[in-house]
Amino acid sequence: MRRQPADGHTIMLVESGSHGIAPSALVGGTRYDPVKDYTQLAVLGTGPLVIIASPDFPPRDAKSLLAALREAPPESITYASSGVATPNHRPRRCWR
Repeated sequence: MRRQPADGHTIMLVESGSHGIAPSALVGGTRYDPVKDYTQLAVLGTGPLVIIASPDFPPRDAKSLLAALREAPPESITYASSGVATPNHRPRRCWR
């Protein structure tokens, strides 16, 4: 898409992961620069991010969750996400 001629008829619809997160999250980056190679026209929508856990998990709010993550030994708390370069994927090192 980035190499299409500027004909006024080519538009690409993307989500934030591919253009906002992937360039800095993927090892080696990407072959495109989301700022230099594309022009943002509009934000079409947003979506909420939620955190869910087992009822047995002690933290009951974001503040206590972050405290638990910071205090826990490495690898003692596990999580799942929709994958690399998605808004809810964060390596553990970001919690420190």
